[in-house]
Amino acid sequence: MKHKNLQKITDLRHELHMYPELSMQETETAARLRKFLEDNTGFQVVDRGNWFYAVRKVKGAKNKIAFRADM
Repeated sequence: MKHKNLQKITDLRHELHMYPELSMQETETAARLRKFLEDNTGFQVVDRGNWFYAVRKVKGAKNKIAFRADM
């Protein structure tokens, strides 16, 4: 992993820990994670209401779940 990417992930973790939310009420946490994935990866984020997942489309391959978050 490139150092700059590791730093982005570390910064995200610190940010999430600065603003904890109650279990099953993680609306801001989910929004921050979705935005991070959209801004920093080539994944397509699929929102399913209380949870979401991210896939990377690869020509000729089945979709693979890369990230899943139950909120």
